[in-house]
Amino acid sequence: MFFFNVLLTSFYLHASIANYLDGLNGTELVLTFLVHRHGDRSPLQEYQYLSDKPELLEKIVAPFGYGQLTDFGKRRAYELGKFIRSRYNNYLSPKYNHSEIYIRSTDSTRTKMTVLVAMAAVYHPDGFGWSEDINWVPVPYTTIPLRYDFLMGFNCPSFEKHFDNFANTYVPEMAKYSDVLDRLSSALKYDIIQRNPVKIFSTYDVIVSQTNIGLHPSPSIQKMMPDIKEAADKAFDLLFGNDTMLPLQSGLLLREFFEVTALATAGKSTQKVRIYSAHDNNVYAFAAISKAIPRQGIPPYAALFALELRRVMETGNYVVLPIYVKSPGEQVQYLEIEGCGGPLCDLKKFYAITSPYLLDVNEWKKRCNYDENATYDTQRYD
Repeated sequence: MFFFNVLLTSFYLHASIANYLDGLNGTELVLTFLVHRHGDRSPLQEYQYLSDKPELLEKIVAPFGYGQLTDFGKRRAYELGKFIRSRYNNYLSPKYNHSEIYIRSTDSTRTKMTVLVAMAAVYHPDGFGWSEDINWVPVPYTTIPLRYDFLMGFNCPSFEKHFDNFANTYVPEMAKYSDVLDRLSSALKYDIIQRNPVKIFSTYDVIVSQTNIGLHPSPSIQKMMPDIKEAADKAFDLLFGNDTMLPLQSGLLLREFFEVTALATAGKSTQKVRIYSAHDNNVYAFAAISKAIPRQGIPPYAALFALELRRVMETGNYVVLPIYVKSPGEQVQYLEIEGCGGPLCDLKKFYAITSPYLLDVNEWKKRCNYDENATYDTQRYD
């Protein structure tokens, strides 16, 4: 019976995907607005103490540093670039053309390195290079110092206060995870204070990132990883999917989406492929503010979420398609916009659903209690 249910679920999943693809056949891509997480990195120094082997971790990380892209992370970034080339090949020339693609990165070494490697896959030099002896095509990106990055940077004191409150306060929504938090605390020999979500999310992050550099956690922790992941996903949603905080995290990014779609639908010149190299919280918050469902949990390394603006060829109407790719090479997931009833959401309806979250820069600064003289940490959140 179980096997039959699995087959039935698989059948409906593939049938659903097929139906979505059939629906896309009558549309043409106008532009894509894609936000991705960087590739695999080493653990963040701030959370090293949450490792079950902190001293050994320090020694392993020493040669290349905390929070840095690993060689495997570079490989995954390259696969991300291959996906971008494959899906948007009809809209990108073989040779880099500024009028076709816009690339922006947060001011972080791992996001900048990720997009550099990804673009090496998007613009492979074979036959289109600029040099006979240098097998690489330079592709520029835009970045802004964290202090002034209102689009993607976490330089919002109001959000930092929200973040810190979770770090120091018991959260009732996490009560159902008491058992796994107790077991994890015992394995780490560290009390995860008041079962707060920041610690479980940060601990999960350390376990994943240290595993990626070859330092595997103890067998007891490995055994409970599915439970840790479930609790961490919930914590992440409370932190970065919080409805009140979403405008402060992604209200300006969503506004930029509508600004470029306005240009595109008016027939004005704008790049059809827009890529934002960022962090797990950026990917998650942008999907959440777009009301994309179902929510996907913590975005893995190189995960991407995109809003594709498409034109229905028969009617000329514009629709928005939310897509999610958990990892380059995996199946593209066609999500839905809550309130639209399907993967293709009329652009005007999408605006009506999400416009309450939109902010302009001045309103963002006011609601954030922004202080340009404050010190901001580019490593803090991811």
